[in-house]
Amino acid sequence: MTVSFRAKLLLSALSSTIIALVVAGVLFAQSMQRRIDARIEETLVAEARLTAELLARSAIPAMRRTRLPIRADTSQAMAAPPINATPSAARVAVSTACS
Repeated sequence: MTVSFRAKLLLSALSSTIIALVVAGVLFAQSMQRRIDARIEETLVAEARLTAELLARSAIPAMRRTRLPIRADTSQAMAAPPINATPSAARVAVSTACS
């Protein structure tokens, strides 16, 4: 069984087409991967700059606040019920306590 010249020509054309499509696909995939990587990198850099700017803005007011050390007796005082300074509230508190 001999293969004719036309069959050989068809097979060689098909094989070269398949090889060309595979090479083009690989090159296209690499190009797209580089573009995606560049876009991800740009996005990460922009987010890092935004985060740094937001942290810098929120750090300035935080440095202006004064923080006092918490002592053990202040935590007990905070747990006690508040004392009302108005006379009517004092009467209500006394009348409910006496009842």
